[in-house]
Amino acid sequence: MEFFASIFAVLALLSSGTVAKSNSGEETNTIDQHADAVTEGGNIVLYHGGDTPTSQNTLHDTFVKRFPKMNFTAVVDYSKYHNVRIDNQLETDTLVPDVVALQTLQDFTRWAKTGVLLPYKPANFSKIHSSLRDKNGAWLGYSIYQFSFAYNTTALDGLELPATPADLVDPRVPDNGINRMAFLKMSIHYALTHTR
Repeated sequence: MEFFASIFAVLALLSSGTVAKSNSGEETNTIDQHADAVTEGGNIVLYHGGDTPTSQNTLHDTFVKRFPKMNFTAVVDYSKYHNVRIDNQLETDTLVPDVVALQTLQDFTRWAKTGVLLPYKPANFSKIHSSLRDKNGAWLGYSIYQFSFAYNTTALDGLELPATPADLVDPRVPDNGINRMAFLKMSIHYALTHTR
């Protein structure tokens, strides 16, 4: 339940027009103070990135159990489809989601620059590392995933596998049926995001 606490706070409190803030601009209401959201209809829509429509069922079911008076809809699709969908909805003034959780981080900085994101700083916002949040509260990271070279070395039977991003483009390292393209894409993404 603690894993979902931050997104629950954002979902419950952003669905309400009333947000209590401290001098720092951070939320002062607790997650239990969501009555305003219920009186305003209690409807909240989350667009969440994911591979399958059921991949966020645990989040949905836990939220509904915790806030039974809220009408919570979680729409799960690939982030690369949600972002295009959202851009279209913004262009046609038909925006559907109240909260968005995607892997396409570049969209959040772009949307923040155009002013379409509602600034919101949950409690303890200032304690979130600055690289994981917009200073004005337009967006924040709630989960971190890493890509790495991980495999069971006892099952390799002598196969030589790439161990670094440089190995992926080194013709001396045999492919051995490993999907080198997927690793290469991760390496390119890493290079683009860490050399600015």
